[in-house]
Amino acid sequence: MSQAIAEMEKVTQTIAATAEESAAASEQLNAQAEMSVDGVRQLEQLVSRALRAPALRAIALRSAGPARGTLASIGERRASSFAGRIPTEGTGTYGEL
Repeated sequence: MSQAIAEMEKVTQTIAATAEESAAASEQLNAQAEMSVDGVRQLEQLVSRALRAPALRAIALRSAGPARGTLASIGERRASSFAGRIPTEGTGTYGEL
C-alpha cells in the first residue's frame, strides 16, 4: 500500500511539473503574440503615413520612370484612395483615421 501511495505522489509531482512548464510556455507564447500584434500595428501606421504623405508618393511615382507612367498614375490613384484610412483589423477593409 505504501508503494502505491509513493507511486501516486510521484505521478502527482510529475503532473504538477508538467503543468508549470505548460503555464510558462503559455506565458511566453502570449508575450510573443503581443509583440507580433504590436509590430503589425506599427507597420500599419507606417504604411498609412506613407500613403498620406504626398512627397513619398511623388518619390514612388518618380522611381517608376517614364515607361511606367500609366502604371504610376494608376498607383497614385489607388494610393490616394487609401489616404487617411487604416486597415480595419481582421476585415480586409479600411476605416477612417
